Amino acid sequence: MHQLWHERYGADVAYVGPDELECVVLHPPTDRASALAEEHFVYCEDEVDQGVRSLERLAAMLLNGTVWHFWWD
Repeated sequence: MHQLWHERYGADVAYVGPDELECVVLHPPTDRASALAEEHFVYCEDEVDQGVRSLERLAAMLLNGTVWHFWWD
């Protein structure tokens, strides 16, 4: 996933911890992010289930978002 996100969005891993990961994004989506939100959910369900609570909210956060944060419980 990270190679794909790097190619599409210029996303690079900036931090890795024991249960979290953060990416810096050079070219975030600017008009639609629903497919990307689904990819994030497949990669890290907690981002929706314990975080924003819906794919629609996640997609809205990804628009123009230059930092992506993932965590696992």
